This record gives sequence, C-alpha cells and structure tokens, in this order.
Amino acid sequence: MGARFHAPSSGDALEPETGGTDRTENASYRRARSRKALVGTAVHAVLARARVPEILEDRIPPALVETCAAEQGISDPATVAEVLRLSRAARTPEVLALLASATRVRREVPYKSFEDGVLVEGVIDCLVETPDRAVVLDWKTDDIAPSGREAREKIYRERMDRYAAAAAAALGGRPVESNLIFLR
Repeated sequence: MGARFHAPSSGDALEPETGGTDRTENASYRRARSRKALVGTAVHAVLARARVPEILEDRIPPALVETCAAEQGISDPATVAEVLRLSRAARTPEVLALLASATRVRREVPYKSFEDGVLVEGVIDCLVETPDRAVVLDWKTDDIAPSGREAREKIYRERMDRYAAAAAAALGGRPVESNLIFLR
C-alpha cells in the first residue's frame, strides 16, 4: 500500500462528506447539519488536545472545551455542554483501558498513501500503542439511532481499514486494530 505518515502542509484538509440527498437542499437541514459538524469538529479538537490523564480521570478542563467550541463559533452554553458531554462519551471502558496501558498516544495523525496509483489522504483521530498491540480509534459524532449503527459501521469500514493499514506501515508492519467509537 505504501502508506506513510507525514507532516501536514497548509493545503492538507479533509473535505466534508455530503449525503447526496435532496435533504441537503432544505435550509433547516443544512443549518442542523452544519451545527452538528461544528460540534463534531469541536469534540475532535477537545479529544486531540486533552492530556491522557485528563481523559482517564474525567477532568477535561472546561476552558479547553470552551476554547475548542469557540474556535468553531460555538458560544451558547447548551452547545458547549454538548461538546463536553460528547468528549466524555469517549471514555468507554475499552478506550480507558487502552489509554491506561499506552506506551504512546498520537492524535490527529495525518497520512498519505497511494492505492492503485491514486493519492489517498486522511487523518487518524487517535493511534494508541501498548506493549502488546496498536489500535486506531476513530471518534464518530454521528447522530444515528442504535438500529442504524451497524449500517453506518459498514460505511466507515473501508476508511478504518485504510487507517489501520497506514498505521501498520508506519509502525514497521506491526498489526493494527481499528475501532469506531460512536459518541452519541
């Protein structure tokens, strides 16, 4: 696959996914989608910047949450509280166990790979290395019903496989697991 990690340049960015449905033509849907995207970006920023002990001990600084929210234009207290709630939702038993045993934690790790001659770029939310394994964690703030989660996981599976392959290549071929962490 030829994957490698790289330092991001000013031109590197991920394009937002679009649903491709006529719902996107509805102004209220676009506003709601935009708000959810801003909340998701703020949550990712909190999880990227919070120190591991702060996450483990459930003491993410309110100032960090407020700053990450403000960077997305979020100022109303209810939405800032939602950013904190979703950030705390990342504290699943599995994530806490991984972080507690981590020898290295890297967040917002950009990568590039070539697949069939096509450049593929992405950002790995969190790569956790422990003495016995490496795991890619991908935070998802999608607002979906539990009954729709399996279908959504299938949509993300190809991307998760890319993340794991890129991380494995960067770690010298070490096997890497990948896990989606739904925060809603």
